[in-house]
Amino acid sequence: TLARLTDAGFTPAQAEAELRRIGPNATLADLTPSLTTEAGGLASRGAEATDLLKGRFGERAAKANTVAHDIMETRLGIKPDYEVEKAAAKAERQRLTKSDYDAAKNSRMALDAQPVVDKIDNALEHAVGSEAAELKTARSYLHNPNGDIKIDTKPLLKARQGLDDRLDKLKKEGTSQASATYRAVSEVRDELDKVLKTNPDLAIADAKYAKLAQDFGGIDLGRKAITNTGNYENFAREFNKASSEKQEYMRKGLRIQIGDMMEKATRGELSEAQRLFGKSTNNRKIIRLAFC
Repeated sequence: TLARLTDAGFTPAQAEAELRRIGPNATLADLTPSLTTEAGGLASRGAEATDLLKGRFGERAAKANTVAHDIMETRLGIKPDYEVEKAAAKAERQRLTKSDYDAAKNSRMALDAQPVVDKIDNALEHAVGSEAAELKTARSYLHNPNGDIKIDTKPLLKARQGLDDRLDKLKKEGTSQASATYRAVSEVRDELDKVLKTNPDLAIADAKYAKLAQDFGGIDLGRKAITNTGNYENFAREFNKASSEKQEYMRKGLRIQIGDMMEKATRGELSEAQRLFGKSTNNRKIIRLAFC
């Protein structure tokens, strides 16, 4: 062992100092590749040497994942739950914009939805199948029980919410957003949205809600930021122009992605952390920008 240390350029005192620097679980085998090979040779001899070395390194490996996990939580915080964050963000948007939407609904401002109905009627001349069925449903949202076109802001806002629900249902049922059916409903929704935004109170409420939704979108940017090679330039561009609220969501997304990748790693959390941050300087730069 002394010969191997000498070959590697270490005196016993220097080796001791380096082991202290590496940490309390370090061994001489961590100092150089030659000493790692020496330890492997000893471990292959059998009997007491094998039991001693494999026991020591096995115990250290078992602790490594816990250490990596603890470091992540200490430095980056506890991994958030995406679905919990999503639900909480939606509830917060609704809470922060409730008074704005109430003001719009209570304004009782009359709006002209006739152009929206005309657009639907024109589309129905050629629509068939599910597209025609969805257009007829959308048309029904714009009329009261007497068959008259709704004109008040409140019921027309309800109609927009109904169209949003139809679009969500179509997506969940597997209807492509590029399909004629989905596009037909989406176009009606957009036309009605333009009409609704002629109410100044509603325009303010929508803008506030959209900003809050855009902030939450940062969580998905963060969840896709870490890759095998990393793309620091793209992440930095998005992060630096984002609001402070969106930056916080980007941090949460990053923490979720890091946690997910480490938990799914077949080689253990320590190995995955080394793979993610050992090879790619871009990934390290992303984490440094977001958390430091």
